[in-house]
Amino acid sequence: MKFKLNIKDKVTEAAEHVYDVMKKNEYVINVAPKGIKVKKQRQTQDTIKWRAKNR
Repeated sequence: MKFKLNIKDKVTEAAEHVYDVMKKNEYVINVAPKGIKVKKQRQTQDTIKWRAKNR
């Protein structure tokens, strides 16, 4: 029983981490018939300035 609760906590933590990563828009995830591709976005001057203002 304890093992099942531990798995539930791990899945919840992983989902929260994925949500935080997606909220920051640091990565682009493309879902295609061949599979899933994850790319890191390059920072532009516009995003650097936007993040500096919102901190």
